[in-house]
Amino acid sequence: MKISKIICAVLASAMVLRFAGCAEKEKTTLVMATNAEFPPFEYIGDDGEPDGFDIALIKAIADKMDMDVEISNMEFGSLVGAVGTKIDVAIAGMTVDEERAKKVDFSDNYYEAIQYVILLKDSTIATIADLEGKSIGVQLGTTGMYTAEEIKGAKVQSYNKAVDAANDLVNGR
Repeated sequence: MKISKIICAVLASAMVLRFAGCAEKEKTTLVMATNAEFPPFEYIGDDGEPDGFDIALIKAIADKMDMDVEISNMEFGSLVGAVGTKIDVAIAGMTVDEERAKKVDFSDNYYEAIQYVILLKDSTIATIADLEGKSIGVQLGTTGMYTAEEIKGAKVQSYNKAVDAANDLVNGR
């Protein structure tokens, strides 16, 4: 009888210790992606890692949730499709539109951006109407792309990176 009481006490102690270990919550990782091409919101820092306002924001959110954060940089046009499959969240300078809202939930807006057209210094283009029939380089999946596609007769060339469109402009393409 005394042995069975000792065995029961040892087993009970082992169970208490085992379940006590379960009380310590393992920190989970929030997997996020951005397109680090939109300073000061997201860009590649001197250390080669994504940095900027949005990166600081997601790190603060993860900290509040007691989570680690894993950050990756991907093509802008892939962000929405990756949410829920490859990543938990995307954070980038992104326009909320009806099509995207069908696929993902958006946070409240915290910045309102303005669209600009980049031109060569000697360009005579002054209005959107002046872009009719012109070749326009845009970043894939951006508000600028959707706007350019509505310009009558415009030949729209999309690029994965905005800098590639700017380089083609400078090089006469």
